Amino acid sequence: MSALQLLLAYPSLSFVLLCAVAIVGGAFIVDEVSKQSDDWFWDNDPNEGRCEETEGNEANFLREPANAVSNTVFITVGIYAFMASIYDLRHFRKRSMPLLPKSEDENGGMVHHPLVSLAFGFSLFFGGYGSFYYHACSGCSEGGQLDIWSIFVMCIAVAFLLVIWSYGQLVLSGRPSWGKNLWSVVIVATWGGLCWYCKDWRDPPLWQGSWEAMYRAMLIFLGGTAAAASILLFILIVLGVKTQALVFVPGAIATVVMGIGAWFPEEFNEDCIDIFGGEFGEGRESFFQLHALWHSMLALCMLSLYMFVRGLAVEKATLDKCVGKDALSVRDFHLLREVRKEDGHGWAERGNSSSSNGSDIRDGVGSGLELGGVDLDENML
Repeated sequence: MSALQLLLAYPSLSFVLLCAVAIVGGAFIVDEVSKQSDDWFWDNDPNEGRCEETEGNEANFLREPANAVSNTVFITVGIYAFMASIYDLRHFRKRSMPLLPKSEDENGGMVHHPLVSLAFGFSLFFGGYGSFYYHACSGCSEGGQLDIWSIFVMCIAVAFLLVIWSYGQLVLSGRPSWGKNLWSVVIVATWGGLCWYCKDWRDPPLWQGSWEAMYRAMLIFLGGTAAAASILLFILIVLGVKTQALVFVPGAIATVVMGIGAWFPEEFNEDCIDIFGGEFGEGRESFFQLHALWHSMLALCMLSLYMFVRGLAVEKATLDKCVGKDALSVRDFHLLREVRKEDGHGWAERGNSSSSNGSDIRDGVGSGLELGGVDLDENML
């Protein structure tokens, strides 16, 4: 497959990757330019080895280059969710996509609620920006404010836009679509309100300016979210939901375990750790910082959770129903692959004659049909 064919088949994913490359490249270009000036790019004095050693980078744009650039993973996941919301709005907004395999319920599943994906994408984008700002300036007041606020925004997003929203979809399964639409609006509005409440995170009465109380509240919140997500997964298994999206669950667990494993040593020692460099606080000798690994693993965990929830209602049979039999694989759905509009209509008007329903879960796709100008082989799933 040529580069042009890949671009035509996966324009949305190509755009996501292009944005990631542009952000990283742009950051390093600005950093190189800042080195040519005798003036400091930032006004504050940098932290001394709290998350990454800054010695020699005091006047640079990227005072903590590894930790700053690693936030590109958050931003990239956010852009992916943005593009997924557009993809779903274009292709699935009018089609039946059951949340449960045996349900003929319309408007179930995140593909019918691009507003939720859009809000989640904003959360991850903002989270990456806030953390990037903080580590680029290495401890400036504005960066610290944005960093903590963005952490709250991402935590609230996972809890409300993924976990609690999914519970509502389960409860409303089989009900009219307006109820699910209203639920999505309520959840997104609640997410927005809570994010705004945490804007001045030093002052809310819940922790009354106490860092320790805020820390405990966040840990309790995250623990409750993890428990609720585990219960949701158990419910889905008990209900016998046949979903290939379960493949993302081990990925989410593995990445969050690796992330915590990278975060805890630094938090315990209150000092930066270079994976392949010197001892604690002895200077940055490599680009592999534990704190940067923590950023990357946490972002990949959130991506896995998002792909699980977005793919929960999407199986091969329901894709057949939406786009025409054997037109799209589940894998290609997650990669945001485009389907050629053979009759001049969008997905929402095609495949209406298909006899597939949500209980007909099949693997593999046929051959001879084209996606983005590329012939499909069999067994693409």
